[in-house]
Order: sequence, then structure tokens, then C-alpha cells
Amino acid sequence: IGTIHSFCGEVLRDFALRAGRPPAGTVLEEGEAAALAAEAVHDALLQALDEGSVPGLRELLSEWSSGEVEGWVRRLVGNGGVLQKLNAGVERLGPREATLLELATLAAERLYERLERTGAIDFDRMIVGTRDLIAEHEDVRRALRRRIHTLIVDEFQDVDPVQQEIAYLLAEPERGSAATPRLMLVGDPKQSIYRFRRADVTVWTRVERDFRDRGMGDVVTLEESRRSVAPVLGFVDAVIGPELDRPLDGKALREFEVPYVALKTTRVDGPSDRAVELLVVPPNDDDGKCRKVEEVRRADAAAVARRALELHGEGVAWREMAVLLASWNGLELYQGALEAAGVPTYALRGDGFYSRREVVDLIVALEAIRDPRDDRALFGYLRGPMVGVSDEALLRIARSARRPYWDHLAGVDVGDEAEPLARGVETLRRHAALRDRIRLDSLITSLLNETGYIAFLSLLEGDGPQALANVRRFRAFAAAARESSLGDFLRMVREVRERGDRVGDAPLYGENDDVVTITSVHSAKGLEWRVVFWADLVRSVQDRAEKLIVGRETMVLGEPDTPAREQPDRWQELAALESAEVRAEQKRLWYVAATRAKDRLVLSGVPALSLIPLAE
Repeated sequence: IGTIHSFCGEVLRDFALRAGRPPAGTVLEEGEAAALAAEAVHDALLQALDEGSVPGLRELLSEWSSGEVEGWVRRLVGNGGVLQKLNAGVERLGPREATLLELATLAAERLYERLERTGAIDFDRMIVGTRDLIAEHEDVRRALRRRIHTLIVDEFQDVDPVQQEIAYLLAEPERGSAATPRLMLVGDPKQSIYRFRRADVTVWTRVERDFRDRGMGDVVTLEESRRSVAPVLGFVDAVIGPELDRPLDGKALREFEVPYVALKTTRVDGPSDRAVELLVVPPNDDDGKCRKVEEVRRADAAAVARRALELHGEGVAWREMAVLLASWNGLELYQGALEAAGVPTYALRGDGFYSRREVVDLIVALEAIRDPRDDRALFGYLRGPMVGVSDEALLRIARSARRPYWDHLAGVDVGDEAEPLARGVETLRRHAALRDRIRLDSLITSLLNETGYIAFLSLLEGDGPQALANVRRFRAFAAAARESSLGDFLRMVREVRERGDRVGDAPLYGENDDVVTITSVHSAKGLEWRVVFWADLVRSVQDRAEKLIVGRETMVLGEPDTPAREQPDRWQELAALESAEVRAEQKRLWYVAATRAKDRLVLSGVPALSLIPLAE
């Protein structure tokens, strides 16, 4: 029993030598792998420019910045399966797309060379390498088939095409032979919501068609729910089911649109009525018109807090309630309203770590330690809570001293703030001297102790415990990078922030702690609570108009400085398909959100005027 990645790692360790490849070594974390890929892409770009080995590259760079081109190439390098398919159909691509593909192929080669040279492997190469190994070597397939009687893949709605190929290569369901492993694929396509992680719901659709229509297996529909009471499932049947069954183009469901299958509850306990509630935001008192979106959200957050207090008074424990948000942008608003009402909360989030205030404080202080003559870092450190001088003091420094300010601080009169300024300067001077002479985590520990920053975080109301946990996590990251210099560590952190890697807050509470969980719909998948507030329903989905659109087997680069509506037809067609897939996944997100509730589903943030057509 294990993950797909652990299975692939085991295959590569056991059989790579048979194929003349080095066995899988150290598995890189997402951030490490992305940093290595970024270096490979940058080096490939310089090599291609120096050697003139990629036709059309200079013309491409005359239209687009090197940063944009490197970003697109990193996307392609990070998905080896799509990169292979694009190369197989390169003749269908335009000249600029072919240039990008050739550069990406060169970068991928450089990345794979580095991985092999360092004895490391990333998650993408682990999956693609396993598929290639099994596909190209019959003896490996035979050995694995002798080991495996039944191959069960759970959450199959979240696999990508390469992972599906691995399952088919091992089991060969089209043969129906007793000599190959039995194949059991388990999942719910209505809960396929991880496109940003390369999950492809069309894989499920095609495999289901193989099993049902091509006689490759049986399709067994699971029709019972052991989680939700009947009224909650009735709401899902009446509201979300028809949306899933309604084709986006008004004609027929496409491969990425999942039909609805109703469930029957096995539960006989729980509420039999009022299991689904609407918290309605009334119209504006002045003119009866709809409120602005931000007004609706503020009223919604207050209503959620009031209803949570009422339900707690009726005997529902805090830990049995959750607030689901479509976006983390609403976290501060909803958490603030709940905390203000006396409701204990915990934000269960899967990203945003490097934008947390306490993490930014540490990064700024370390930047100042690395180079006190970096005026921006120096002023950020002095103004932050580790020193705490005022804006007025910084203004006096800026007016009285020359740059770099670090060299001239001693002669500046900052009045009553002379003492904290001198203490902060001495702390910075001492730690700048220690830089790269002691371990990174020891440097951070010393800085925290001397500045009293831990005491400052301990006094914060509400968010203090989470901030302390995040500081400990950041220090642990530094400890793991003990072989790196401070400059290398900060460079890695900067690259992770720029890429937007999904790094979540440090875990703060366990499942038995009595707090209300606030989380996103994505993070809530697989979880359940007695009461679920599906909040912020006034928020709408925004389409992203990226210049490079990558499909399953093709890609199109738009024209620079041209709005979406004026782009060429090929770009428009692929953009429309991408938009349709986003909207189809949004419907599946609704299904996931509504089915997290065991006893009561509370839909909040519904403007009253939007219900008038429904009432009529």
C-alpha cells in the first residue's frame, strides 16, 4: 500500500540497472526540483543563443522577454508526458511553438543529465521514467506481473495520462489474460478537481469507455453514501446534479464534462429536516438594490459567525464545523468575523506560507544580515518588529545620511529612538559577522533570541500560535539546507516565492482539537464535518487569458500586446476549450463542497435579489 510515486520509486530502484540506467536516488522536493529545472532552462537558453542551435529563438526573443520565454519552457519541462506528445506531433505546431518546444526539449535533456549526475530524481521524471522503463523492457513487465496479482488504484479520477499508461502496461486489460494482474480502478469523476496538479478527468472517461464499451472490464457503480443525510443529498440532486448534466455548449457532454450519478444515503440518524440552510444577505436598506460584492461578503462573514455560535449553543462542537471558501482571498475576512464573535478557528491551508507576515519578517532580516548595505533590506529590518523604529526615524536617516545608509547611521540624530536603533544595528552587525560561520538554523535562533521576536509573536492575539509554528517551520527549512550559504538559501527562498510553489502553514491543530476549521474546497476534499458552511458564494470564477495555452497534444502562443478577443483563431479555439474545462471543473468543485456535510449544509453569502427568479 503506497502512493503512485512510492510505487514508481520502487520500480526504478529494482529494475533501472537492467535497462542500463542509474537507480532512483534522492527524491527532490517540489521546490528543489523546480529550482534545478529553472537552472537547466536558463542554461539551455544561453547555450541555444550561443550556438544558434534553436531556429527562430532570436526572433521569439525579439517579441517576448527572456523571463516570459523561460517561464513557458519551465511549464513544458515540468510535464514530461505532455512534452513527449508535443514532440510526437511537432509538425502540427506553428513556427514559434516549434521553437519553444525545441528549447524545452534541450532544457529537459540538460535537466535529466543533472539529475543523473547528482543521483537525484524529481516527481515528474519518476513517473515518466517508470512508464518508459515498463514500456521498453519486456523482462521488466514480466517481473512486475509475477509480483502483482491485483493492482488497485484509488482516487483514479486524479491521475494523469502517464499514470494511466503504467496501469495499462502492467495489466493489459485489452488482452483479458489470466497471466496479467487484475486491475481495479476506484474513484469518483465528479470529484476530479486537481487540474492544477495535472489531474485529467478525461482519463477516467476514456477508461470507463474502454471497460464498458470495449469489453475490457466491468463498471460497478457505487450508489450509497455513508456520510450525508438524505436532505443534503436531496439538495445535491436538485441543484448541482442538473448543472453537471447540462452541457456547456448546449449540445452534448464532452469528455471533460462528467454526468451526474445520484447517491442514496444509508444513514438513519441525524436531522430529517432543516439540514440545508441559506444565509441570505438582504438588499440595501436605502434603495432595495443589490449590495456591492464586498458588502455582501462582510455581511456573509458576520452571519456565518452568528450561526456558528447558535449551533454551538445547540450542542455542535467547534471541531464538528467547517467553513469552506472558494479562494484564500476571503480567509482574513471570515476568520476575523469568527474570532471577533469568540469562535476559535484554524485555517487549514495548503499554500501561502511564504507570504505570511512572520516569514517575510525573517526573510527581510536575513537579507539585511547577508548585506547590511542593501538599503531596502536594512530599512525593512529596522522598521519591522525585530527593531521597531518609526517611519519618522527612517525619514531622518534618509534625509541626513548618504547611501549606503549602513555606513552612516552613527551620525544620524533620531531623537528618542536612538536606543532601539543602536540595539538593532549592533544585533545586525554581530549576526552579519557570524554569517556563514555557523549553521543557518543556529543563526536564526540567535537572531530570534536577541531581538525578542518570539515574545512579540507570543503576544499577538488570535494568530500568535500559528505565527510561532510558522517560524519553527522556517527554521526547520534552514536546518535542512545547512550545507548552503545564507545567500544560496535566500536565493532558493526567492525562487520558491516567485514560482508560487504551494507551501502551507505549519500544522497547528489535530483533528481532536476543538476549533472551527476554515479551509478551501480543494483542501476539504476527502474530509467531512457535521456542519459545513459553504461560504462566499457571491464570488465568481475568472478566466485566465494566458498567452501560451498548452493543450493535451498541442499548444498555441498568442500575439504579444494583443487582447484576447483579437488573437488568431487557433489561439481563440484552444482558449475557449481551456475556459470550458475550467467551468466544468468548477461544477465539480460545487459537488465536492456540498458533499462534505454529514448533518447540515449551510450555504451563505446568497444575495436576496438573486433568489427572486427561483421563488417565482
